[in-house]
Amino acid sequence: MFLPEPFHDGKNNMPDVDILIGLADFYEVDIRELIDGERKNGNMDKETKETVLKAAEYMNMGTEQYTKRVHLLLLTGAIFWFVASLISHTELNNNAVLNAVSNFAEGAAIGMILCGIVFTSRYGQRIRAFKQRLLKRQ
Repeated sequence: MFLPEPFHDGKNNMPDVDILIGLADFYEVDIRELIDGERKNGNMDKETKETVLKAAEYMNMGTEQYTKRVHLLLLTGAIFWFVASLISHTELNNNAVLNAVSNFAEGAAIGMILCGIVFTSRYGQRIRAFKQRLLKRQ
């Protein structure tokens, strides 16, 4: 196997990244083991794997809760929209109070659906990150 010449700037004797990748492939080791200069044992890999799985599980729980909240928001908006349509497309629309309820329900439905769209877009992630930063300050 041919390995390229190491990068040498007079100050640093560290090999180029291409060489590290070639050495890792040649010796069948992880590139992090070459950089750290020590061989990782099987227990370390198991511990790392468990940590990554726990972190992924934690993130999934947060995502599931967020998704449930957005679904509840959209479901409530759909119910409001149904109530508004039911009132406005029947004779119930002639009653002033029910007409006001219909207008409120329609406005609430539109607002909830727009919030659901924003929260599920890339801006929703920015809003969540901003909220987390605000909560950490308090």
